Amino acid sequence: MKTDTLTQIVIGNGSVSQQQDACTLEANGSDTVALVQDSPILGDGELAFTLTPLNPAGKVGAVIRYTAPDSWIFIGCDKPMDPFGKSTWIWAKPCGQQGVLFKTDPLYEGKSYRVEIRFAGTVLTISLNGYPEYHGDIPDLHTEAGAIGFRAWADEEGEEGHARLHEVNAIALDDKYRSDNIVEAEDEEAAPSHTLVSDQLEVELDTAFPRVLRYRWTSNGAVLFGQEDRLLYVDLNGERYAPAVYLDSKSETAASYRLVFASIEVEMTVSFALAGAALEMKMTDIQEKSLFRIRTIAIPNHGLVSVRDTQACAHVAASEGIKGDHFADASEWSVSDAPAYRAVAIVNTNQLAASVVGNMLHNRRRLCVQTVQRNGYKRTAVWNAYWTYRGPDMEVIGEPWSKVILTDDRNSDGIVDWQDGAIATREMLSPIPGAEWMRSSYAHIVMNFASMAQFPFLRILDNIKKLYLYTDGFGQLIELKGYQSEGHDSGHPDYGNNFNERAGGAQDLNFLAERARDFGAIIGVHINHSEAYPEARSYSSSLVTSTPGWKWLDQSYYIDREQDIRSGDFDRRLDELKEHAPHLGFVYVDTYRDEHWAAWRLVKKLHGNGWTIWTEEADALDSDAVWTHDSTGDSRISRFIRHTDKDAYAEDILLKGGYARYGDNGFMGWQRERDLKAVIRSFFTKQLPYRYLMHFAILNWKNSEEVSLEGGVSSRLEEGVAVLRKNDRVLAVGDTVFIPWDPIGETKIYHWNASGGETVWQLPNSWPIDGEVKLYQLTNLGRVFVRDVQVVSGSVAVEAEACTPYVLYKTEAPPVPKMAWSEGSPVKDMGFDSHGFEWWSKSSQADNTDHIKIAETSYGQSYLRISGNNGADGRVYQLLSGLKKGRRYSASVWVEVSAGRKAGIRIEGYGGVELTRSISRTAVVNCDVDSDKRGTHYQRLQLRFEVPHSADEHVPVLSLLAEQGEPDSFVHFDDVRVREVESLNQTDHYFYEDFEHVDEGWGPFVSANPKIGKTHLAQIHEGYTDDTLAGEWSLKTMDEISGELLRTLPSRLQFMPNHTYKVTFDYLSDNEAQYSICLRTTDGGPSNEVYTEPLRKGLHQLTAELATGPFTDYYLAIVRNDASKGSLVIDNVIVDELAE
Repeated sequence: MKTDTLTQIVIGNGSVSQQQDACTLEANGSDTVALVQDSPILGDGELAFTLTPLNPAGKVGAVIRYTAPDSWIFIGCDKPMDPFGKSTWIWAKPCGQQGVLFKTDPLYEGKSYRVEIRFAGTVLTISLNGYPEYHGDIPDLHTEAGAIGFRAWADEEGEEGHARLHEVNAIALDDKYRSDNIVEAEDEEAAPSHTLVSDQLEVELDTAFPRVLRYRWTSNGAVLFGQEDRLLYVDLNGERYAPAVYLDSKSETAASYRLVFASIEVEMTVSFALAGAALEMKMTDIQEKSLFRIRTIAIPNHGLVSVRDTQACAHVAASEGIKGDHFADASEWSVSDAPAYRAVAIVNTNQLAASVVGNMLHNRRRLCVQTVQRNGYKRTAVWNAYWTYRGPDMEVIGEPWSKVILTDDRNSDGIVDWQDGAIATREMLSPIPGAEWMRSSYAHIVMNFASMAQFPFLRILDNIKKLYLYTDGFGQLIELKGYQSEGHDSGHPDYGNNFNERAGGAQDLNFLAERARDFGAIIGVHINHSEAYPEARSYSSSLVTSTPGWKWLDQSYYIDREQDIRSGDFDRRLDELKEHAPHLGFVYVDTYRDEHWAAWRLVKKLHGNGWTIWTEEADALDSDAVWTHDSTGDSRISRFIRHTDKDAYAEDILLKGGYARYGDNGFMGWQRERDLKAVIRSFFTKQLPYRYLMHFAILNWKNSEEVSLEGGVSSRLEEGVAVLRKNDRVLAVGDTVFIPWDPIGETKIYHWNASGGETVWQLPNSWPIDGEVKLYQLTNLGRVFVRDVQVVSGSVAVEAEACTPYVLYKTEAPPVPKMAWSEGSPVKDMGFDSHGFEWWSKSSQADNTDHIKIAETSYGQSYLRISGNNGADGRVYQLLSGLKKGRRYSASVWVEVSAGRKAGIRIEGYGGVELTRSISRTAVVNCDVDSDKRGTHYQRLQLRFEVPHSADEHVPVLSLLAEQGEPDSFVHFDDVRVREVESLNQTDHYFYEDFEHVDEGWGPFVSANPKIGKTHLAQIHEGYTDDTLAGEWSLKTMDEISGELLRTLPSRLQFMPNHTYKVTFDYLSDNEAQYSICLRTTDGGPSNEVYTEPLRKGLHQLTAELATGPFTDYYLAIVRNDASKGSLVIDNVIVDELAE
């Protein structure tokens, strides 16, 4: 029956409208069911239809077996998008009983989906757009025959189903689907067969169909089974065909079958080849002689390997992916009419273990596992779920293949279990690209966000050098969040043409990525192929759907991935990144949850461009990502196999890992991190032992008792702590470590003792038995020799200070490399990381300059401190290099000044007028939570200058100044920056900002609350954005909390006491009086607030005359009067001082 007509609403108050070739169903606030015109009455059947959602609500799908308003079954989409980017498909009954069928790619408004549902008894099979999504047994389904229809409903929040339906086809189920490819059980001894033989294994094959009958281990006669039931069918594109099968050739180690599908004019060869203990199956020479094109291939109920519960110690272990294991004896597995999808499955007896691998695309649907009852035994079989032969672009992905891997006692522990099968599986798989870096590197993250450029690219390079020295050259993998556009989660998906200019642009990024490799550091970047932001240069109506995504700095919209890939734009953008940033080593793919063709295509492109892959979700890109942000993988099976390849697993007391991605990932802004000393603690106690263990594959895992690894390495729980050993030598007891590095060469030994004191350790066999070894303390300037340590019979007693990093060498260590701080920058040692005055010179009018020092915070950040010496003045200065004639520059420094002191920045000698900017008070708390200066009182002082064309004989000098002050006063300087800018921003006004040439930050404004996180400089994108008032840039804030959001600082805009100013700016406000502009004083308190003006809805210009009082700390504040949704855009801020 084919129809596009719905004629009868049997439930609810919804509506049906009929078009020529389709119908539209709308819930209209109710739960509505409409039946198909002249619907067949089906108990078992097939229903196919094309579904086009007309809104983003979901809540629509098919009804089968309708007999009465209280008797029907719904199958369809409940939620079109969950917080993790997945649509949720359910079954439901009118009594309220329901369950989740599967989660898959989002259901987008306006996009058409071909839905195919096959129902046989309590077994459902569902495909979307030609790809299998579900095959399972649901015992709660009733089987009484009924009509076909469709349902749309509304929820309590007012979301309701509305969709277009066409090309509806419903037919009775063909008998070939009822048996799921099983014709009948037969006497396997009577089946014509051919046996393949290797030095380890015999495999008996059916000669009438590419089917395995049994496996026999030649050394002891141990047996595992295949499929004893006769098979006839192959599924192509979800449809079942019975090919003519011809045994083309056979030999001692191989057999080949030719399958001919006459009705669709398709032929293929299926071959088996036996080598050692692995049986490989391939599908080759696929010929499509007519119009039919293969997209998916499956052999239902293939049962490539199986175990019977009557066999000794028969057991099945299966994993849903990187999460979710199932372990049980074969007798305990439940009988089911349909297989379950699994990522990994291992069957074993007390003599043999076996697993199946292949080139299936779907991470968590690689295999089918099914238990059936046969005469006298239960059989659990494993086979490939389905292969994707073509993707949506109709390009061939590759010829399908599969391997069945058998083994006996692989780890020599005297028993055969799933762990032996896991070892054999691991040895058959290729390492994940980039795993070798991950095993030897500290992984951390840098955060640039919201136009603030908290960590300019050249500053990152200095921090890499600090960590290099602090860890004695240990490798680093650094993910840059916010390498493009305005920082993290803005400008996606502009991969390679929209670099973060405020952080240094493409030039500084490339300098960082290339130079970092000289210090063993690999730079990677954070991209997104899920959401697009309207400001992105690549944003277009053809790229995105109407489904909103993450809303942070702007509202994003979900990308139609398949369309983006098929258009070629996706490849083009990644090729731009490769071309314009050639030294990157890896790419972190954010919020990625696709598990099929688009994911395969993403991996192919990233690896093709030479990049290692990181991602967010532990169970996404499972076969290809070496690091995941969500380190919650709890599958022991997956970890056993991929322990050496992936940092994606949850914390385990024995195997380590699972370190907090929010607290153990560096000191450069991510999750507010800034503590270098905490990084060193985390390195020694978490990542270092984990990285050591990653060098050795797991051999035996006894729950939480002990793990044995290759190379004589073990981790054992003793008195509640993990004790790590190699060849019985203790390497770590809990967080006290004595770990050789590298794990193979053992050229040095890292040591950490949280409690301090003396501990005794046995040296590696390659180290001296007697004599002396060298002990060094590690600092952010490198190794510092502590003492010679006596070696007595291969052991050393190491005296250590608490929580202090050390390294031991056999002999004198190589010289510490001399660091050139702030390479690529006109100003050197910008963060005072040298702890010396090689690049800076210092002077004072006092007798000495001892009060001018480089100090360090409690969290390991260095800075310049001028204090003491009875409040003496101080100056540090350096000659700037590399400035070009005719170019404009910004010179800035972060400064913190106590009461009773004045500090400033000066530029002179560049051929122009000497410029100075100073400040005598920094009493405002820094609320930029992504900065290492959060919670301090640092403010940024900035000068802009132009080097004249006639500046040949001039040498620019940059000075940082502290005037003489109170004896106990101080000045702190940090993060000096000199960079080229496009404009000097010079006008006749007292202050002017049009946001067109801001080098970092928000012009005169800063955050007034540490909870502020949705403010940035908005860039125009014609046709897609409306939040830029003039020129290319405006300041935008949206959806923030109520209260004071933004404020000015005296370092940028100072209002003098008892003065009158005219303030003018343009603004666009979404709501009436949601925002206000105020002139406030902290010293004077609320009673002395000079001015408050609510801002009107729409586009306006505010002009106000403001008279200050006697206080010195007046500031403009942007106040949000409620927390409801709504944005404010500001531009062209002008302040003029009026004559008294």
